[in-house]
Amino acid sequence: TKDLLKLQERQFKQVFGMLDEAVSEVRRISHDLLKSSLSRFGLKGALEELRDTIHVPGKLEVETNLFGLEERLEQRVEVATYRIVQECISNALKHAQATTLAIQVTRSSAMINIIVEDNGKGFDPLHVQEGMGMGNLRQRAAELGGVVGFDSRPGRGTTVNID
Repeated sequence: TKDLLKLQERQFKQVFGMLDEAVSEVRRISHDLLKSSLSRFGLKGALEELRDTIHVPGKLEVETNLFGLEERLEQRVEVATYRIVQECISNALKHAQATTLAIQVTRSSAMINIIVEDNGKGFDPLHVQEGMGMGNLRQRAAELGGVVGFDSRPGRGTTVNID
């Protein structure tokens, strides 16, 4: 049984390493896209390009609903919004084991609302230790005067809502 445990531990480390590499690659690609597509196409185009990059038919279905983004926003707001969405995606890819992601960004006259939903394994918000991903989301939102809310239950996916 010791050999079996060692084998399982090695396999777990290998799978976790591959997952870490995938998340890093998504971040790198997203960062590159941010530089080029955000400056060229604005927030709406950059988010659509990000969706197209992470969408893998049959493995990860990604839907975007973008409202009120026809006109450009202040650059720091566009960058912060993009990075918030990117962080939500990264968290879902790294932790949720999701097969679907829904990203909604709505701009009204006074605010932006971001909702990212996944169908992953979920978590109990009362019994989770806040890590870098959640902390990054809260910090990025706070920089724009925003707040972050999480709605999740084990086995029922996660919804992140940022105003």
